[in-house]
Amino acid sequence: MKGTILLICPGAYPLGGIATWLDYLCVGLQEKDWRVVVGLASGRWHDTKKYEQRHEGLTVTRVVNETGSREGRVRAIEAVIKSVNPQLVVGVNIPDCYVAAARCRGTGRWPKIVMTIHAIQPDVYDDATKHAALLDGVVCTNKLACELVRVDSGVNRKRIFYAPYGVADQEITYGNKGLRDPFRLAYVGRLEQGQKSLHDLPQVLDHLEGAGVKYQLIVAGTGPEETWIRRELSARAKKGIIEFLGEIELHAMNERVYDRADALIVTSVWETGPIIIWEAMASGVPVVTSKYIGSGLENSLINNENCLTFPTGDVREAAACITRLMDANLRGKLIQGGYRVVHNKYTQSSSIDAWDRCFTNIMISPDNGREIGHAYSVSHNGRLDRIFGVRLGETIRRALGRQYVHQSAGSEWPHSYGTRNLHDSSFWSLARQLDDAVT
Repeated sequence: MKGTILLICPGAYPLGGIATWLDYLCVGLQEKDWRVVVGLASGRWHDTKKYEQRHEGLTVTRVVNETGSREGRVRAIEAVIKSVNPQLVVGVNIPDCYVAAARCRGTGRWPKIVMTIHAIQPDVYDDATKHAALLDGVVCTNKLACELVRVDSGVNRKRIFYAPYGVADQEITYGNKGLRDPFRLAYVGRLEQGQKSLHDLPQVLDHLEGAGVKYQLIVAGTGPEETWIRRELSARAKKGIIEFLGEIELHAMNERVYDRADALIVTSVWETGPIIIWEAMASGVPVVTSKYIGSGLENSLINNENCLTFPTGDVREAAACITRLMDANLRGKLIQGGYRVVHNKYTQSSSIDAWDRCFTNIMISPDNGREIGHAYSVSHNGRLDRIFGVRLGETIRRALGRQYVHQSAGSEWPHSYGTRNLHDSSFWSLARQLDDAVT
């Protein structure tokens, strides 16, 4: 056996890209002779039982925070690390695991510490900067993310690795589907504005109607803007033009969405995949997508070759791209081009191979200084911490049975401790500059 990998991740993930990735990666790494254990953060907002039912192939251990404090989170992860005894502790949007793993180093245990990056937003790279002295490796699912870690965090270039998402090899089919009347457009993903720019979608439909295009829209996903989009499109929904599918199980995506669609529309501001584009291309569905941040250095989406692209936020041009898909010759060209790019770069087997290489290289590389987590301060959580200090305060809190009541999943198990504002103009300027530097 190569070693044991402990992946620490939230137990509150909706269905989607990261959930798909986690499913196939764990199975694939086990076939590569790794032992893989998923440490699921649990709590009021993290229904690990529901998660386990949906993802039956995973070997899971629950990470239980008895008090709800940050020190409680770190101690809970420490306990799981000591129980599993892994060679690699891999963080999936749970930054508390880096300090917890480093504390275990102080007890003479092995674990190397790995950060995975699945986003392009400033707080995530703050986390990489803060923990750079602890991290033995950072694995990014996007080439721009790799560059941002290199330029923006201070992590040594030799410790930065690239491993993209992939889609199941058996899903890759090729065929020029006949055009339906009316034209069926699919939107798949989290229903929110910040990253996905969901508010552009009704405007795209306005322009399609203005051009006389008869269409139907399939919307698959949930999120904080679900009420808004349902209200915004309610008149069209009553006419049967819009179909809201809600959250779709992973195994049902082809049958319920891609097999029924003539095109996929992506309006995002940034992406590190997205896996939905590779899924659509693998299913023979042409893609119309924004030139989102993260698509430049990746250099896979080529306008008029394997997809149609429009400037982010340009709803008129997005509608024009959809209208162009009425051309059967163009559709065939894009379908074939999409098949090639997925077959060459984004299969699950190639993704698993990449992650296997990354973890193997991190295993055999020199340790990153062996700093221990006690050197990293954990923020105070209330009066007990202020009076007795964080560690003793946590011990007293446990003894007294006190517990914080969190109001959201992100408060219960934060995905980041970065302090930069999401709209930090300097970060986005750097991201665009790096993403445009395609040679």
